[in-house]
Amino acid sequence: MASKKPAAITISAELVSKILRTVSMTEAFHFFTDIGQDTGKSATSLADFSEKLKAVPLKSIEFHVGRGDFERWFREMLGDDYLASEVGRIEKSVHREHALEGLRTAIHGAVENRLRYLKQRNSERARPI
Repeated sequence: MASKKPAAITISAELVSKILRTVSMTEAFHFFTDIGQDTGKSATSLADFSEKLKAVPLKSIEFHVGRGDFERWFREMLGDDYLASEVGRIEKSVHREHALEGLRTAIHGAVENRLRYLKQRNSERARPI
């Protein structure tokens, strides 16, 4: 019996484009440290999110992880169920006693790995046969 390929391997060119696109500021991820406490940093693409994640206060990461905001934005705004699941797994596996910097590093690593994969898929699609 053939095994089912993971979503990361069978991703369509259309979905790659959707995930890598730049969204409007109303659809952007806005980093907060608490309800009504905006950091002034927003991400309009997955690559932008990766960069901003490195610079936001750890309190912002703690706030958003506690609410599942990263996972939700990846899934609902960018359409990336695979990354949403990966980040959700990371969020659930990190215990409160672990340093928030480790959580930032793990989420950033997952986002960077996904970006590399998507960019590679995008460039393969663009190559002439």
